Amino acid sequence: MNVFIAGTTIAGGGAGISELTALAVTSESAPTRKRGAYVAVLVFIVIPFVPCSLYARLIALLHLAILRAHYLYLELPRPDRHQPLLLPTPYIKLHGKTKKQVLAEIDYVVGFLSISGLVLFLAGLQWGGYQIILIIVYIVWEGWCAKYSMFPHRLKQNPRILGLTLLITSISDANFFFFLMFWPTQAYNVYRHDPIQVGLRILPGALGILTGDCVVLALLSYFRGRNKELMVISCVLMTASTGSLACATQYNMHKLWGLPILGALGIGGIVVPASIISTIICPDDLIATVSALAVSIRVVSGCVSCCAYYNVLAGKFVPNAIKYIGVPMVTGGSTTRLSSSKPSS
Repeated sequence: MNVFIAGTTIAGGGAGISELTALAVTSESAPTRKRGAYVAVLVFIVIPFVPCSLYARLIALLHLAILRAHYLYLELPRPDRHQPLLLPTPYIKLHGKTKKQVLAEIDYVVGFLSISGLVLFLAGLQWGGYQIILIIVYIVWEGWCAKYSMFPHRLKQNPRILGLTLLITSISDANFFFFLMFWPTQAYNVYRHDPIQVGLRILPGALGILTGDCVVLALLSYFRGRNKELMVISCVLMTASTGSLACATQYNMHKLWGLPILGALGIGGIVVPASIISTIICPDDLIATVSALAVSIRVVSGCVSCCAYYNVLAGKFVPNAIKYIGVPMVTGGSTTRLSSSKPSS
């Protein structure tokens, strides 16, 4: 398990860099009024990986055949591998700054304080305690001591819109991580263990998130000036549908196909579009900075919410497991029969 945790940490770092770079480069390369449409095309490219949960179940079921086929697919020569990547010349320059000057403007202290403070805070949430001293130091450093702030002062041109956009982003990612972490667990443990069926139960949510992303991003470019209405509709869909999933029982899976789809459409309509809205209202030379802040807020919100959700789940599961599983086993004599069936030494 330790190797798995280390591997996912390294993989997450690479995925974060790739996502941030793709969003920032696409946003900088696109005209402002078409930025949503350009990013919609970028997001739509990931459609082959949407059924990843189904792929995982199939790989676990038929791992050798699928891995060999995947290896052969990767080894086949394809024309697209030899075509150069064509992007328009970026119109944002570094104003004559060298790489050394750019690296000198990175606040490494605030990076250390934020990452270590968040890790200790999550550990405190999980195991008990209040590990917030580094977060307090981070706030003090960021507010009064940092020469190059993580939140540049020029971002305050539209403080209300930017603040609300980042707040909506954090709330939506709390629900997004619920879909990533807990709905697959519920689909597997509550509604039978058939690998194909588990993958199919998770697939509508993934398709809904991708569809919500692409549709709302395209509408940002088509309905210019209607960003608030798009966010309100997405928030209503997300809140109502994910809250309605509380009606789920082990006997009504047939009624739950629509709720994850609607909730996923709402989540997808906020996760990436809210980040793109923040790049539209910021200065052009701070697009990468705002994209990084949006991705960071999404990850932090997802980590905190996932930790909180797990604590709630564990706090409710253990007493109910004792009540509905442990007590009937003891009173029904199951433990006595199990102990009597052990072979004598």
